[in-house]
Amino acid sequence: MGHTLSGVYSVIGSKSIETVFCDFFKAQKQQVFQTFQKWIGYADVKSLPTYFYIQRNSNFNTVGVPILFQLAKNTGGAMDLHSGKFTALRKGTYFFSFTGEAWIPPNTTWAQLGVALMMNGVQIGLGYVEGHANWK
Repeated sequence: MGHTLSGVYSVIGSKSIETVFCDFFKAQKQQVFQTFQKWIGYADVKSLPTYFYIQRNSNFNTVGVPILFQLAKNTGGAMDLHSGKFTALRKGTYFFSFTGEAWIPPNTTWAQLGVALMMNGVQIGLGYVEGHANWK
């Protein structure tokens, strides 16, 4: 990172922010760069990443209940796959994006698909489409 002054620094570790003491004078004197850094501990970072990706790989046609999913990347543990519900573990702004795909059986003349995003039982987002089919 280009630091030249010895001191305490926060660095990105493999899983979290870590605190280290860097003695750059020692590094220049010994020409051994592996020994100039002394690990102190983990930085007291109050924020933890919260994000998830979920996917359903089978049909779902139940109205009025949360969708349960089979595939997940759930960093932070906020998405409960067993209930289909996300719980905000910390105050903040969250971004949600969702899509759906409908299969319309042959000889159907009218179809609809609706997917709602709910917060504490109140609908805050909706994706909805309906239409008449012209099957030949």
